[in-house]
Amino acid sequence: MRHLLPIAAAALVLSAGAAFAEDDMCRGDGPMKPEAEVKARFEGQGYQIRKFDDEDGCYELKGIAPDGKKVEMYINPWTAEVVKTKTY
Repeated sequence: MRHLLPIAAAALVLSAGAAFAEDDMCRGDGPMKPEAEVKARFEGQGYQIRKFDDEDGCYELKGIAPDGKKVEMYINPWTAEVVKTKTY
């Protein structure tokens, strides 16, 4: 039982580090790109956007990818680069 506490503590620290690393992906300097501009870029690539908003400093896009799969993407609002993608 004594051995479980250090393992649990290490898991907690590692998962917190991953969360902070994700937050760093959506940082930038200067003005953010307008939401309409970013949405138009992805619509031009064939994405069907169902939801687009600000989530923890990133733009969050939910919709349908050009290949027909559901997609959730996190986009850096300063660079308009995709920093994380989930498809299902």
